[in-house]
Amino acid sequence: MGTQAVNTVVNAGPISVYPAHVGETEAQALHRLAAQAKAQGVEIVIDEDNRHWATSASRPGERYVVSLLACSCPGFIRHRRCHHLALCLAKYHSLPPSPSPRPLSTTPRPRSATSTVPGARPRPSRSSPTCSASPTTGRAG
Repeated sequence: MGTQAVNTVVNAGPISVYPAHVGETEAQALHRLAAQAKAQGVEIVIDEDNRHWATSASRPGERYVVSLLACSCPGFIRHRRCHHLALCLAKYHSLPPSPSPRPLSTTPRPRSATSTVPGARPRPSRSSPTCSASPTTGRAG
C-alpha cells in the first residue's frame, strides 16, 4: 500500500510553493493547516515499524506516509506543505512559532500638502500657478 501510494503521488503534477493565502507566512500556514486537519478528523497513526501514517480526510481509507519533513500526499507534492505534515509537526510540538498577524489600521493617514521626505522640495499648492508666465501674453514677468 505504501509503495503504491508514493508511486501514484510522485507523478501528481507541477510543484507550487506559493502560499495558499496571500500575505500568509509559512508558520501561519502550518498552524492553519494543522487546525484544519484536526477539525477534519485527520489522524497520525504509528505502525509496528515506527512509520507514521496520516489518514486522508478527502479519501476515506487512504493513508499517506508522513514525517516531520515530508508527506506522500498529492498536496505536499504540489505545494510542499499539507494538512498531514502540519498535524505531524503539531503532534510532536515542532510547529514553528506563529507570529500574530499585524492588525490593519482603520484610520486613514492625514495627507499634507508638503512632503515629509528630508531634502525634498515642497509640492506647490493647487491654487497657485506653477508657471510665472502671463496668461495673456505668454511671456514671463
